Amino acid sequence: MTDKEIARFKVKFPKLNLSKARLASIKLKVDDEADDDAIDLKLDEANEMFPFADIQKNDDRIATDASKEKEKQQKENSAGSDNDKTKDSAQDDMPGWFKSYIEKNDKRLEAIEQGKTLDTRKSQLEAKLKDATDAFKNTTLKAFNRMQFKDDEEFNSYLEEVETDAAEFVQTEANASLGQTKPPVKSSGNTPKTASKEEVQAIFGKPK
Repeated sequence: MTDKEIARFKVKFPKLNLSKARLASIKLKVDDEADDDAIDLKLDEANEMFPFADIQKNDDRIATDASKEKEKQQKENSAGSDNDKTKDSAQDDMPGWFKSYIEKNDKRLEAIEQGKTLDTRKSQLEAKLKDATDAFKNTTLKAFNRMQFKDDEEFNSYLEEVETDAAEFVQTEANASLGQTKPPVKSSGNTPKTASKEEVQAIFGKPK
């Protein structure tokens, strides 16, 4: 609405209190030279299609919900800040020896957890290498002991690669073994033929 249209709106609907933004969003499509009667007519038409009272109720509900959400966020932020302050205060009140004890205990627990993770991963790796040759298995396990993984996803990817490499290595070894085996020498199937008496006499003549 224009300023002139807003002025007429306040005259016709004095009990309503729509925000300036809401009034500005309503388009009456009235000529600039229109008089008050023409503006009032457009206001009545708009009110029949979209009652201004309902628009205000909806706007008020949205504003109330937004206010509650803002208040909720402020309380949560305040509670979080108070908890941090309480935690910091509790840490400040700890004696030095107790702080040192907690830090050492945390590190010890972390080391235990890392050790459990390492053992679990090594067991999974050994399961993938059960059909591999000893040489391949030992080489892979030595390399694993020097490796570090960012997370479980990275380790699982490594595990899949090892499984594939192990299968290919086993197949390569099998093919090489078959290539080195010499086939047995086959017999020609021809046996020496003994000449008959007549054939010998024909060649050398009869004995005298």
